[in-house]
Amino acid sequence: MADEISIKIKILDKEYPSRIPAAEEETYRQAGKELNERLRQLRETYGGRADKQDVLSLVAFMMAVENLKLKDEKSTLDDMLNRKMSHLKDLLKPS
Repeated sequence: MADEISIKIKILDKEYPSRIPAAEEETYRQAGKELNERLRQLRETYGGRADKQDVLSLVAFMMAVENLKLKDEKSTLDDMLNRKMSHLKDLLKPS
């Protein structure tokens, strides 16, 4: 793709090169920042007792749970919106 760019995202002191859509660069960079912040917080919580693999696994799990909750919430909101739209269409139908 012509509108792709190369960036490096640093996670736990390691850089990962990626080719991404140019329009999504800020999203990728923000995701990297959020991930690193969560990793930092969890490492502080557990001190030196958790290795990098454990911290990464826990953060991945927590983010997966959040993602599923957001999908469920979106589905609920979509259903509610569809019901309201259907009700409005019924109200606008000529009698």
